[in-house]
Amino acid sequence: MTLSPQHFSTRLLALDARTAAGLLDYDHPNLAAQQLAELPPARAMAILMALPEDIRDAIMTASSNGSAWLRAEAYALGTVGSQLEE
Repeated sequence: MTLSPQHFSTRLLALDARTAAGLLDYDHPNLAAQQLAELPPARAMAILMALPEDIRDAIMTASSNGSAWLRAEAYALGTVGSQLEE
């Protein structure tokens, strides 16, 4: 059974960042970037930070949302900015 992209993003939201990171397709950074682009930027960045640096860099390079993900990292946990991004 193949999950539709919408169901996959819902699944990524429900899991902790490390588990969600393990579900991404590392061999296809464009696909992983597309999957993360469907998530709030702060959530996408949390998942990216759970990945090894080389994989994270490949996915961010493949995505046009990389700058939004980096901005999301700048919000301190528990601040209004981080809550809005989630």
